[in-house]
Amino acid sequence: LLLAVFFLSGAWLAVRSQCVAPDSIVPYARAEPQLARVRGTVQTPVIVAPAQRGEMARYNYETPVTFTSLAVDSLLVDGRWRPASGLLLVKIMQTDDRLRLLDRVEMVGWLAGFEPPGNPGEFDYQQLMQRRGVDGRLTLRKRGNWRLIAHGTTSSVAALRYKLSDAAANALRLGMENDPQALSLCNLLLLGRDTGDAELHEHFRDVGLAHILAISGAHLAILLGLVWLLARLVIARPSLATLVVLIVLGLYLLVVPWKTPVIRAAIMAGVFCLAGISGRRIKGHGIDLLALAALLVLLWRPAGLFTAGFQLSFGVVLALLLFADRLEQIVWPRRDAMGVAPLYEPWQLTALRYV
Repeated sequence: LLLAVFFLSGAWLAVRSQCVAPDSIVPYARAEPQLARVRGTVQTPVIVAPAQRGEMARYNYETPVTFTSLAVDSLLVDGRWRPASGLLLVKIMQTDDRLRLLDRVEMVGWLAGFEPPGNPGEFDYQQLMQRRGVDGRLTLRKRGNWRLIAHGTTSSVAALRYKLSDAAANALRLGMENDPQALSLCNLLLLGRDTGDAELHEHFRDVGLAHILAISGAHLAILLGLVWLLARLVIARPSLATLVVLIVLGLYLLVVPWKTPVIRAAIMAGVFCLAGISGRRIKGHGIDLLALAALLVLLWRPAGLFTAGFQLSFGVVLALLLFADRLEQIVWPRRDAMGVAPLYEPWQLTALRYV
């Protein structure tokens, strides 16, 4: 089974990284921008953000810009519409709140690819976009350079997730003062929704804490740990409490964006929850469960093996599984030499193992 997973993952990685579909938009997304007319479906919620960020943003006279992504299905070439496929990062150089998720639209703008780093050690933005599945960028000078073809259907899973995310965001406003920056912070930390508040991002970057604004495995672990502790207060059977944690995990995934750190942590937590629901003891089999979660993650995204996020996530959890008991003995020494039960059971480390 391990060999089968290995070869299947390698084949999938080769297909995704080396092969280009015959109708792909990649050959048209060159380094030099060219005017293009495309049709497709809006894939991500629309974000309105300042045209420039940083210290010089206050002196910028340009109006805020609009960001979204477009799943292309056709491209106008030599006066004829041809089938096309790919994902484009769309930037409208004006504020536009008419775009909606899953709307099918036609856009006219400057199509270009992502340039590789110009200097050694510079951040590779092209590689980042490749990992995210983005094939190019489309820049619209005016908000009138696109038209609506058809509104998106409300029966798809993406529309349901967006609707639930909107409902959760509206629920955050209940009982809170009208403080846009506080609402933006809550949306980022709890729901992973970026409202385009550049000042908030700048403040966190100044103090070196910008990484906590993105939902990661730590956010998911804190949430599931709290749910586990609350469930254990009212549910006697650990397997039923673990089932509650798994249900909350599924509901939370319907609200937050499906980014790689979230999916990676969700797979890891889901494997441990399924093991807990089975009624068997997790202690002593944690490394086996962690290895199973790692195989599932690599089957989904094999290239993640070479990323720091994957290595740190599974490395830290492996360290907890290997050294948590030893640390527990140092912090809370047990007096079981004569068979006497310990006076105090550290529930903090016990909850950590389940998360």
